[in-house]
Amino acid sequence: MEAKEQDLREWVLSHMTTEAGSELDLYKEQVAKLLSLTSTGDVIFNVDRTKLDQPTEILLLLIGKAYARIAGLAATDVLTNNELVKLATGSSGGQRWALTKLREESLITSTAPGTHHILPSQIGRALKRIGEKITP
Repeated sequence: MEAKEQDLREWVLSHMTTEAGSELDLYKEQVAKLLSLTSTGDVIFNVDRTKLDQPTEILLLLIGKAYARIAGLAATDVLTNNELVKLATGSSGGQRWALTKLREESLITSTAPGTHHILPSQIGRALKRIGEKITP
């Protein structure tokens, strides 16, 4: 291997690799600052929920659900429309608008009619969006 190629290889290994096995693993500490989970997998917000718009609130609920599933606190990372009506603020019409917006941004997907989950590969993008909404 040429010296320049070896230098590049070493730089990439030094600066661009991570021990994280997934985006969930990579962002776990950042997520822990935003929310907590109960022993039954319910999401508790660690941020002022009154300052969140509906898409941001739904993203946090779906992120929490993903971590609850990984921890074995929930059987699935999916939230249904009925669960969202109970867990999220605002009207069901507003929630439908927020879900459509998040799907259009490719942050979440619908696994079946009336069911939603965050795409694990989009956790970083979702957290960036959340940070923009909660940072004054």
